[in-house]
Amino acid sequence: IYQSNAAERLLGWSKKAQRETVRLGDYFVDPEKHREINRELMQKGVVENCEVLLKRPDGQEFWATGNLRIVEFQGRRVVLAGIADVTKQKKRDGEVAAAREMLADAVESLSEGFALYDEDHRLVMCNSLYRELNHPVRDLVEPGVEWGELLRESAKRGVYRNAVGREDEWLDERLQSRIEFHSHFEVPLSDGKWHSVSIHPTDLGGFVVTRADISERKKAEAFERDATTLLQKVLDACPSPIRMTTFEGQTLYRNPATRNLYADRPQITDHYVDPDKSAILERTLIEKGRIDDFRVQQYDTENKIFWASVSARLIDFQGRQVIVSNTTNITDVIAAQEETRKANERLIDAIESLAEGFALYDRNDCLVLANSRYRQMHAISADVLVPGVNWFDFLRVTAERNQFPVPRDKIDDWLAERARDRREFRQQEFRHTDGRWFFVSNCPTREGGFVVTRVDITERKRAEEAAKEADELVRKVLEACPVNIQMTRAHDGKLLYRSPATVDLLGDVTSAVDYYVDPSERRRYVERLLATGSVDDFETQLKR
Repeated sequence: IYQSNAAERLLGWSKKAQRETVRLGDYFVDPEKHREINRELMQKGVVENCEVLLKRPDGQEFWATGNLRIVEFQGRRVVLAGIADVTKQKKRDGEVAAAREMLADAVESLSEGFALYDEDHRLVMCNSLYRELNHPVRDLVEPGVEWGELLRESAKRGVYRNAVGREDEWLDERLQSRIEFHSHFEVPLSDGKWHSVSIHPTDLGGFVVTRADISERKKAEAFERDATTLLQKVLDACPSPIRMTTFEGQTLYRNPATRNLYADRPQITDHYVDPDKSAILERTLIEKGRIDDFRVQQYDTENKIFWASVSARLIDFQGRQVIVSNTTNITDVIAAQEETRKANERLIDAIESLAEGFALYDRNDCLVLANSRYRQMHAISADVLVPGVNWFDFLRVTAERNQFPVPRDKIDDWLAERARDRREFRQQEFRHTDGRWFFVSNCPTREGGFVVTRVDITERKRAEEAAKEADELVRKVLEACPVNIQMTRAHDGKLLYRSPATVDLLGDVTSAVDYYVDPSERRRYVERLLATGSVDDFETQLKR
């Protein structure tokens, strides 16, 4: 029946073609979506803020948001539709969501349990591994839970071995460690497992907790550690605020939606928190003839400040140019974008606060971000460690600069081995040329990239080497000692160690019980030893 010039430009159908051949459903990419909206419109008489994919005659598709209403016109019911192109906004929202998902995916891909708490000690986010590592209280591990309450319930459920029977005292100790921000501590669990827990402050007042299951390591250590009337009706029925003003600020027309949004003010500039913004909008209109999504703060009917997105066009009216503008209250959108920005800042801040070196690479093996700790660990090659650098190009530089002890004629072979790190989850220990040791984890992400974490284990390596040397020294002393020395299991006599002198004296047997002429004598000897802790000068008859 009618379409405005703006609708003709947006939809691409001429008025003549529209009257002759085009129906409303022809705009829709998905005919079922048209039928769905039509049913709702017939039932309710109005459809607001519906988002749909439309197409132009040339086949070009675009996203639009629309408000539709059934009104009476010339004795029949007609549909009024206000449509806006939101393709750019959809793209921006998608990019923001993708960036946030990438960071969240990176955290989810960490080889450690990860949790971010805010300045009130309440959980902001965590990865699935953190929930799994807190399995006994997993029902409580949700955003908003207070850290102290999580610890208290863990102690109550008997999760921590050291808290059993002294829950309040243990809780006080843990809360104190939060205040002092111990960088790292290891805790034994009641089920026999061990967890490594690190707590680090963030610049925004919160803190990061990382948690890893180190049970295997501890065992190893323990074992060797989102027309005019028609026009008047269209505009008046339009739920979007529309206004026509002169360059002098006089309002010539405003629809009901505009009156609902704005209070009565003498001049258009009186609606602006900063009147200079009105002048900027006018200058842009004069230069370009149009303006879209001009974001500015304005006053509403209650004199409250809100964020407005203003789109405007210059038209000729009664021999002069006037401004036709449309305003959308985007306060909620701005708030959501700000919340998303803050959330991204929290994630980046949390990653920067990690004790480990951290780097995220995309599906093309190019660096997305790396924390300062990761750069410090690659100090020799930090100048090339910039966003966008290819992982393999970076590794080649590190090898060529002798960061790793790789012969120059073996660099290609070494890089081929590193390619395996890219394809699968791997944990390895590397030694730098300067003697430092690092534990490196490569974890694939759901989007095809990967995360690299590095931990400096130089001190641990030194301690292990010292322990080995000490063990070897003790072994040599015992082997050279002429005194008969042996270690046996008390309950069954199984031989755990015998010095050479003992083998010479008693011969090659499998149990200490075999030495005794009278096995009851050994039981008497063991009972006295278990009772007193030591036995001296126990005389008995043995046999070879």
